[in-house]
Amino acid sequence: MDERQKLNSVKPLAITVAVTYIYLLVETFYKFISTKDIFNCTWEIGLLVLMPIIICVVLRSEKEVMIPNTLSGKEIDKNMTPKAKSNRKRSYLFDSILFAGGLTAASIAAYCFGVKDAIDIYLIPNLSESASMMVSFFLEFTGLFIVSYLADYIWGEHSVKSYNKILKEYE
Repeated sequence: MDERQKLNSVKPLAITVAVTYIYLLVETFYKFISTKDIFNCTWEIGLLVLMPIIICVVLRSEKEVMIPNTLSGKEIDKNMTPKAKSNRKRSYLFDSILFAGGLTAASIAAYCFGVKDAIDIYLIPNLSESASMMVSFFLEFTGLFIVSYLADYIWGEHSVKSYNKILKEYE
């Protein structure tokens, strides 16, 4: 099978995985909002976590290296120059802000839909409910941003180094 045939056979599989992933996300949010119980969504959340792990393990075993993309789908710079590294850091920063903002917005939406039992965290007892929730959402955004940035940075830099190492092996 040549590269063109391989690509044509992989596209439908990739589309199927993407549609399944989107379906699982929608179903998870629907179940969570309608039942107000996160434990009702454990199978969906498990599959959402398991699918990317399986894809990464299979690609790694095939000696394939995927260069990380930004959330807009643009490949990050693969060069090892200081300017390229600075551009990659900027991409990681932007993606982390979008990721943390999206999940925090989902938490705020869940809170507005009445899913308060799973979200109520009163960190400072003397504050009103709304002020305490604002502090909680701010801390959620900050924590998600830090974790996302570190994960993007470590994974992205590792992928770029692996990609460059494999290119040197082929040369």
